[in-house]
Amino acid sequence: MQLRLASVLLAFASVSLSSAAQSCISTAGRVGECISTGSCGANGGVSDPANLCPGDDTIQCCTWSNCNGVDGACGPTLGCAGTPNPAPLCPGGDDIQCCQGSPGLISGLNAIQTAHAYQIAKAVRAKGLPRQACLAAITTGITEANLLNYANSDVSASFNYQYDAVSSDYDSVGVFQQRVTYYPDVGADMDPQQAASQFLDKMVNINGWENTDVGTLCQDVQGSAYPDRYNENVGQAQDICTAMGF
Repeated sequence: MQLRLASVLLAFASVSLSSAAQSCISTAGRVGECISTGSCGANGGVSDPANLCPGDDTIQCCTWSNCNGVDGACGPTLGCAGTPNPAPLCPGGDDIQCCQGSPGLISGLNAIQTAHAYQIAKAVRAKGLPRQACLAAITTGITEANLLNYANSDVSASFNYQYDAVSSDYDSVGVFQQRVTYYPDVGADMDPQQAASQFLDKMVNINGWENTDVGTLCQDVQGSAYPDRYNENVGQAQDICTAMGF
């Protein structure tokens, strides 16, 4: 009886620790979950002496591991573009239980790009805008940053947010490469959904945007030095927007 009670208490303690697990941002900029340092290698995490996680040295592993038993990579449950599952499919607490595996992927995109595409779609839907808006926003995201979220080596504040890669193009940041000179809220610029919202706010003020050629519309919003590049990605944007229900 005592052994059984001890097992129950141990299980309860494990659940409590899991639900109380802390989020972290690894030195590579990816959002993860703090887990036991001793479990780091087995869970594909990053153990770092910079104290990525609160607590002592035994819980200094920041992980965004592969999903357990199925294809895919773990990511934040909030805004999940894949399969959130209480199994759990991922190590750590409930806020890192999104398995962005092959069932959740958009053809031609990886898990990170898929997640950003869905965040852009959320911005379009939140404003009640049609397929044309999705096409313009996704085309721009592909052309500017290949649907990756870029920090900028000359914009120190951009490193305070989740990022996928680093550039040094003027003061441009995020999926839309919005210049901080013109879009001074770096937190919004580095959030794919908010950045998309900023793009769309400018787009809808363009006269006749609903019927403008998509590549031209992207250029009208962005003012790129390479205006012809948008047209090269409209076809892929059409496939992506269709996959997301537009």
